[in-house]
Amino acid sequence: ATSVTLKLYGETEDAANDKFLTVTLDGNTDVTDGEKDRDLKSLTAGTEVDVEYDAASNKATYIFVY
Repeated sequence: ATSVTLKLYGETEDAANDKFLTVTLDGNTDVTDGEKDRDLKSLTAGTEVDVEYDAASNKATYIFVY
């Protein structure tokens, strides 16, 4: 499993007040841009995404890449 840390949308420009979420990904995590599957390497710093995940385990089930 791999983990990624995401900056939550709508947070301030003041880095001290930013909130982050770390989720784990595995072979069952669907990463797509709506037209085709994406590779985990396409998730670089600054990439905007929507994430569906289990709040109890922080395991991502779906990541939509903009």
